[in-house]
Order: sequence, then C-alpha cells, then structure tokens
Amino acid sequence: MLSWVENRVSPKELWKLWLTSSVVRAFETGRSTPEVFADELIAEMVLPVRRDEFLQEFVRRTLGLFPGALDLVNRIPRQYARATLCNNASHFEFVRRAGAQVGRNVAPARS
Repeated sequence: MLSWVENRVSPKELWKLWLTSSVVRAFETGRSTPEVFADELIAEMVLPVRRDEFLQEFVRRTLGLFPGALDLVNRIPRQYARATLCNNASHFEFVRRAGAQVGRNVAPARS
C-alpha cells in the first residue's frame, strides 16, 4: 500500500487511515463485497492501481495464520464440529489456500 500511495503518508499515518476508513470497516464487517471494497478504497486513497491488481495483492499480502493454527483445528476430533472463521471473502480464500479443510462457506449476514 505504501508504494501505491507513493509515500504521501508514513506507515503510521497509513495505518491510521486504514483503521479509521469507513470503506475498510464496511468490508471487515461483511457489509461490502471485495469488488466494492477495492473500488471504494482505490478512490478514497487515490491509488494508481486497478481493482483486479488490488484484490490479488490484498489476498497475497494477508498476514497469515498464527503458527500451529491449522494443526490445532485439525487435532479436534471429527465428532465435534470444527470451524475456521473469517471476517470477509478474501481472507476466507487465503485460509482455504493455506490448507484449511473447508467444507462449506457460510456467507456473512448483510445489513
């Protein structure tokens, strides 16, 4: 993101913009699709990038899972329902690619 904002802001300022963005909040709470999120954030932060490139990078740069998280979930006996929760579709795709055994995806409720 810093390269896309062309160093107009510091990393600390970018983090504050991210945390206070209504666009980010709507996406992280399931009230926005990845496509709408990308379009609105690109406009809000005046990013010189296309939607598809933004979404690719967004998924690719997801910070990752805590060490041992998948092993922990996989050690739960099959007699119990197991779940890996994500707050948006992009993160769900990352978790799936990371090796989570995905049986079904329950879409977030829309408000």
